[in-house]
Parts: sequence; structure tokens; C-alpha cells
Amino acid sequence: MALRQALNRIPRALNSVKQQIRLHGDINDPAHQQQVDLWIKISYGMVGLSGALGVYVMGKVLTEEHHHNDGPKPPYMHIRHKAFPFEISECALFDTECKAKVRAAKRAVA
Repeated sequence: MALRQALNRIPRALNSVKQQIRLHGDINDPAHQQQVDLWIKISYGMVGLSGALGVYVMGKVLTEEHHHNDGPKPPYMHIRHKAFPFEISECALFDTECKAKVRAAKRAVA
């Protein structure tokens, strides 16, 4: 019974504490308006900086050259456990260079 009464008193005590705490300052205070203006300017600056950085990065990405790996492939890149199920089974599906070499070799033999 005493525990129940003590637990019932806790919410009332918290409500009185909540009423005493002010979590905001005076909105009409000039210092408050200066802080709002400062953070608005900072926000605009960050948006502009982010946009400029995005334009710079996209410019760098779009102007760089595509690098091709024209060297010979190592043996582990051409492991075939079974033939591919299309016309030229030695080459991968979208490997146009390999297909052109195989077709040229077939023409040379024929």
C-alpha cells in the first residue's frame, strides 16, 4: 500500500518539475533573431558549397578517359568447365573482340 502511494506521487512530482523548466528562449529577443539569421546564412552557404562540389566532381568524372585493359588475360580469367550454349562457345556472350578473332580464324581456314 505504501509502495503504491509512493508510485502515485512520482507522476505529480514530475509534472511540477516539467512546468518549471523552460526549454526555449524569448523569440522576440534580438540575439535570437541574429542566431536564426546566422544559421540561415550558414545553410545557404552549405547548399552552395555542396552544389559547387557536386559540379566539380561530375566535371572530373565526365572528362576523364576510359581506360581499357588491352593486355593479355591471366590464365585464371579463361577457365571454362563446359562450353557456352551459343554459336561461338569459346567466347563470352558480349566479348565482341574474341568473337571477331574466332570468325576471322574460321574465314582464314575456309
